[in-house]
Amino acid sequence: MEKIRRVRKTAIRLIFLILMLLLLGCESIDRIDERKLDLEDKRIQTLVMKELETRYDEKFEIRRTLYDKRKYKWKLEVYPKENNIENEIFIVDVKKDPKERIVENYYSMKNYNLTTIYYRPIIKKIFKEKNLYFGGNIGTDIPVYRVKNIKKEMEVKPEKKKVNLFIYIFEDAVSTEVKKEKFIKEVWELFKYLKRQDLKCASIRIKIYDEEFFEDKDIEHILKVSSWFSTWTSEFDVFKYRRKQKYSMWVEEQEYDAINNIEDMKKQLIFMKKNYQK
Repeated sequence: MEKIRRVRKTAIRLIFLILMLLLLGCESIDRIDERKLDLEDKRIQTLVMKELETRYDEKFEIRRTLYDKRKYKWKLEVYPKENNIENEIFIVDVKKDPKERIVENYYSMKNYNLTTIYYRPIIKKIFKEKNLYFGGNIGTDIPVYRVKNIKKEMEVKPEKKKVNLFIYIFEDAVSTEVKKEKFIKEVWELFKYLKRQDLKCASIRIKIYDEEFFEDKDIEHILKVSSWFSTWTSEFDVFKYRRKQKYSMWVEEQEYDAINNIEDMKKQLIFMKKNYQK
């Protein structure tokens, strides 16, 4: 029995020793991996800064750098040095397919911001106090990220420019004939304004959502995290929210010259009966 006890003690000690060695080994490996990750982080930041400054002839700063272990890629939050950090943050992905590739959305972000700045007072004035959110993009001969004065840029050769506006309304805007007539007149006013700009073409895309469903929700946050209901998020069911659209009104580029009066505009309003779920 004494011999068996000694053997057991020896075995326990060996197991304990092996576990300690394994733990120490894992810790040292983790430390090595962390050092490698730090070095790679610095290399990636340098790579991204050099690429962005070459593309846009601007100075940028990095807000934070993240490594996505699941997708084996780097993701950076970047903003132009001279501008407001909150309004101009954009995402840069460093992909390896098959070589390192810098993928970012600075151009679209800048375009959206400049479009919003330019059309905000116009849309607010036309639609008065409606609970709406809007954005869009401007197609110009000059890359939008190089535009310093959007008002002046819009006045130069407007016949070569395209404007696309999308408007999301979160209130009961067309449930009665009175409301519907008022809404159609507002869209018609916006359309006439675009016509007076002598643009090459323009489009207006409007979506009207269930006011009751969204009344207690932070709509600005919802649109931001879901990229206007186009991107999945773990915070809420994007498809469920998207299905709360009740009406839409689309004036596409090909209809820009075909719509001549308010009666033509009325035909663009569609009730989303098939898609809408209470």
